[in-house]
Amino acid sequence: DMSVGDAEVNVGDTGVLEIGLVNEDPVAGFQFTVSLSPDIGSVVSVTETDRTSGFNLSTNNGIVIGFSLTGDVIVPGSGSIVVLEVEANSAGNADACLNDIILSDPTGSSMLVESTCGSFTVSDGPISGCTDDTACNYNPNATTDDGSCDFESCVGCTDPDALNYDE
Repeated sequence: DMSVGDAEVNVGDTGVLEIGLVNEDPVAGFQFTVSLSPDIGSVVSVTETDRTSGFNLSTNNGIVIGFSLTGDVIVPGSGSIVVLEVEANSAGNADACLNDIILSDPTGSSMLVESTCGSFTVSDGPISGCTDDTACNYNPNATTDDGSCDFESCVGCTDPDALNYDE
């Protein structure tokens, strides 16, 4: 299954949408079209993640392609496979979805895939959120701190007697 993350930016800024993949089998290549409805932004670049290190990536007109010339695959697992930079052209709220998805296995055969949409929100003014980069819910796009910073939820287990205690 593939998924699109969420992003909030101001008009004229560039936001980041992470494209995630949960796969039980190796994936040798992918292609999909990113659509924003309504069309309030455009994909300007695509970057690899740890899962697609060594892949050749390209994007043009919202179409994203990834493959390896050396036989690398996306190993079974979950997490982001690419990070898209999207330039915000006008204010509004858009569904960020993947269309025309093609996944291929190492033999070149097509793989079944489903996807879920994310959201791309573009504001004319400041973006509220947590501006402390040490917080669990830090929002790198926030320009106004709304007091929502959370420092506890990502700490892990704090009970020293527990088997999963995080020192």
